[in-house]
Amino acid sequence: MASSVTQPLAAAATANTFTNVIQLADPLDDSDRCTLIPGIFGISIQVLLCVISIVVVFLKYVFEHTRRPPLVFLMDFVTLMCGSGTVHVLNILSSILIQRFHAGSGADTGDECNIYFMTTLFDATFGIYIEYRIVRYLAIRKEAEHYLELTRKSVFNPTTEEMADATRIATVALSKGVSIGNYSGDIEGSAVEHLDDFTAFGGLPHNAERFGRWRQFVMVVTDPGQWLCIMANKKFFDNLISWLAIVCGLKVFSITLFVVFSGTVNSVGEFILGFLNKQHTMKLLFVMIGAPLVLNAFQYCVTDSIIKIKSAERSRLAPDA
Repeated sequence: MASSVTQPLAAAATANTFTNVIQLADPLDDSDRCTLIPGIFGISIQVLLCVISIVVVFLKYVFEHTRRPPLVFLMDFVTLMCGSGTVHVLNILSSILIQRFHAGSGADTGDECNIYFMTTLFDATFGIYIEYRIVRYLAIRKEAEHYLELTRKSVFNPTTEEMADATRIATVALSKGVSIGNYSGDIEGSAVEHLDDFTAFGGLPHNAERFGRWRQFVMVVTDPGQWLCIMANKKFFDNLISWLAIVCGLKVFSITLFVVFSGTVNSVGEFILGFLNKQHTMKLLFVMIGAPLVLNAFQYCVTDSIIKIKSAERSRLAPDA
């Protein structure tokens, strides 16, 4: 009699334990929707994504053909992480708000993971191209203005023809990776100054190594203003702010687009992620870890190269010694 009672109780306990293990391994599948920050599990995913992103950037640096000096890389790294971190936070917040807007309009489909996946896909494709065009346009414009300052004797505004010629010369110079600071002839010849010293987004030259790494780090802590002057990085923070303005402006555009077409965006995301239907934990892992392994890795590598477009523009700030 006792054994007949004990066996069902043991079976029930085993089933309960098995259910708890499943819920622990898949904590989201009891909910109706995939959410981006489901408690400790979601926060852990965010931390893991941050670690992966940093590792990708450092791996790119390690395998660079012409490796930047550590401080050059540090400044590019700060610029890249500030921009990508800002975009990531905006992506999460906008995905949550857009989904709530979508649900509030009476729609009963989609979830936050769909929206986040589509924003990540947009950023890594159309977004990165738009950023490239904006940064390249600004760099060419700046170099063209610098060329006109060096070559024109007139105090009046440049004519359309002069501006067109300066823009053409600046475009060629930027494409060839040369400076127009010493321009004295055909830009396509050899009468320009080649950039032997690599410079970063902030304008830090290769020959900055002559100051000594330890001295540089000490100066950063004790007298950052003097360090900025010596290392020709007076405009580093201006460049950082301008980069953040570019990525935030693009994000405002994409958020507006996604709000207007929230139904279509959700449907496309639902179609692409249909193989993870009702598997919310796996879906979260895919949109936060799986997809970014490809999309963000590509995006970071391209963005790092975009940031370095400023090299030719800032080379004239480097010390001559």
